Amino acid sequence: MTAAVDTQHWRTAAIALLSVRVVQGLVYWGGGSRRFIYDPQKLDPDAHAWMANKLQSAMPGALLGTDQLIAFLLHHFWLLYPALILFSAAELFAGAALMAGLMTRLAALMSVGFSVVMMLMFGWQGGTCIDEWTMAACNLAMGATLVLAGSGAYSVDNVLLRRRPALT
Repeated sequence: MTAAVDTQHWRTAAIALLSVRVVQGLVYWGGGSRRFIYDPQKLDPDAHAWMANKLQSAMPGALLGTDQLIAFLLHHFWLLYPALILFSAAELFAGAALMAGLMTRLAALMSVGFSVVMMLMFGWQGGTCIDEWTMAACNLAMGATLVLAGSGAYSVDNVLLRRRPALT
């Protein structure tokens, strides 16, 4: 009887991890795919939706010197543009990996890093940047959960580990 109860608890945990993984994966996939596929104006320096405009609005509340980093990037386009492309590609990769459950702990660690960077960049400006701060805080919690727990049973990681236990 105890084994059946334990199995039920593990299945419940696996389903909970699946929901966390998929939701967080969709958030990051959405961020990256929006810039590359659905709204490429965000990567167009001449467009009103240019992503750097958001960085500029973040500067007043930035914490621990990130305002100076943002200002430096805004003054050096040759660094800013590749940084935005790399960040967007990393978001896309992390989102896809999280949804699939592939290299979950690495993708979750990336998401934790993104969250910390966002929290520092947007700081605390009250209602002005509440969306960014709230999103970063939620993603930090979800990412930390996945770093600690892994991907769960319903993942590509689990399939790979069953086939090749040496990967652990």
